[in-house]
Amino acid sequence: MADYKIGDLVEVIDPFNTIIDSKKTLAIVIDNISRPSKNTIKIFWHGGTKSWIPTHWVRKIEIDDSEE
Repeated sequence: MADYKIGDLVEVIDPFNTIIDSKKTLAIVIDNISRPSKNTIKIFWHGGTKSWIPTHWVRKIEIDDSEE
């Protein structure tokens, strides 16, 4: 399981295309303590929806904070 921290920005990739209007969307991690024997994280997305999703559906977005 990847190391997700609360507040991380992630891209959600839904293999079943159930996400509204797209196969990819952005979300923020709001809980990273998975239920026993489950590889899930809780995210905040779609204007207020909070959901537990499998970690293999998300990819952490790396933000470059360096100034140019």
